[in-house]
Formats: sequence, structure tokens, C-alpha cells
Amino acid sequence: MFWKEKDVVENLCEVIHAAFYSAYKISKKRDVSMRMTAYILAVRRVAAAAKMRRLYS
Repeated sequence: MFWKEKDVVENLCEVIHAAFYSAYKISKKRDVSMRMTAYILAVRRVAAAAKMRRLYS
């Protein structure tokens, strides 16, 4: 059982668009570059993962 290429592309486009607009919104709200926004999002993800890890250890 395989996914159809069309379905994969559609889902990927949705994910990419959502991620871009989320980052763009943060960029404009904080008045920072998209590169800095990427760093902000990366640190948030690492912090969330660290927090989850502490909960289950």
C-alpha cells in the first residue's frame, strides 16, 4: 500500500505553507529576519523536547 504522488505533494505543500506563514508572522511580530526567526523556532523546539524529556525521565 503506497501513497499517491499527488497526495504526498498536496500534503507537503500544506505543511510547508503553514510553516512559512507561522515563521513569517513571528518575523513581523518581533521585527527580525527570517534567519533569526528560524533560530527562534529551533530553540523553541529544543526547549520543548528537553521539557518533555524531563517529564518522562
